[in-house]
Amino acid sequence: MKIIAVILLANLGCILCQVEILINNANRRMRDYVEKYKNKATGNAELTKWIEDLFHIYTDKDYDTFQRLLKLHTFVAYDEDRKQLEDRITERINELKTLIRLKTGGKRCVMHYEKKLSLVQGAYKLHNDRKQRILIESGGPCSIIARKKRKQDPYEDYNENESKKDDNENFNDYY
Repeated sequence: MKIIAVILLANLGCILCQVEILINNANRRMRDYVEKYKNKATGNAELTKWIEDLFHIYTDKDYDTFQRLLKLHTFVAYDEDRKQLEDRITERINELKTLIRLKTGGKRCVMHYEKKLSLVQGAYKLHNDRKQRILIESGGPCSIIARKKRKQDPYEDYNENESKKDDNENFNDYY
């Protein structure tokens, strides 16, 4: 009986040590993120709020382990999304600069691409959902180029419902 109690106490002590290690690792990671992003977050309200939250969590001892780990996990997911969006923004900026440099689509399209470029360049400091919307809005070809492509393919604008209406009108006119 005493042996079982000793073994249980030893296991409990080991578990408490592992929990302490887990807390220390989470605190260290939060502190590292705060140090890494405290200067980069300037101008980005969403990232600044995350960094402030992480700072308060790792400095305030009232938070339990679950809250710390949950906040850390949520931040890491947010940070991955942010990095992917910023990589896509960089790719879109490079794409737009190339279209402008090559004067793709003529003068009107270049002006169109320049407007999109200024919109995309300001997206780095915005919330992730706004970054996503800007990437969607800035995508696609210049409308002049799109119109030229449609004129080249006469069947692209073919609408089955309109052709049925035309056929019905022709049928009624005939009889």
